[in-house]
Amino acid sequence: MKRLATIAFALITLSLPLESACADNTKDPLAALRFLSGWCWQATFPDGKKTDVHCYEDVFDGAFLRDRHIVRGDGPDYQGETLYAWQPNEGVIGYRYWNSLGGVSDGTAVPRETDILFPGENHVTNDGRHIEIQSRLTRERKDAYIMVTEQKGDDGFWHEMWTMHFVKQLAVPKTTPLVP
Repeated sequence: MKRLATIAFALITLSLPLESACADNTKDPLAALRFLSGWCWQATFPDGKKTDVHCYEDVFDGAFLRDRHIVRGDGPDYQGETLYAWQPNEGVIGYRYWNSLGGVSDGTAVPRETDILFPGENHVTNDGRHIEIQSRLTRERKDAYIMVTEQKGDDGFWHEMWTMHFVKQLAVPKTTPLVP
């Protein structure tokens, strides 16, 4: 369960300023997520034994948003990467997440008036099991946000896994382009 919890948390860590939740996305469909870009954000798990750092950057002139993260604590480091993109045929922000354990997730980000909902994400573990997770991201202030993550139980109801408080850290170092 500990491993599942780490996977679930790592799946999603986003935040949204209230004003961006309502932003007009006709010019920038990823506007609700842009405040994350260029920064790293850190939180400590509720047990106080692990930290999670997410670093966001625009990719291909902002067509995508990349989130690379690492969980450090009482075991080997756990890492993941997410790419967010506007999916015009569906009219949603979609994402794909990969992690260092071999898991993959697909989901959507739904900007709402006061938060961003990541509903019913389907996560396939490295051993082929399917789990359903959802998260809700609410901006606390300019330099912090709260992420609440839940897992759908066998009873069909959502059960909170944890609540994490992320704080803005250092700027993301500029990456070297693949082709000079």
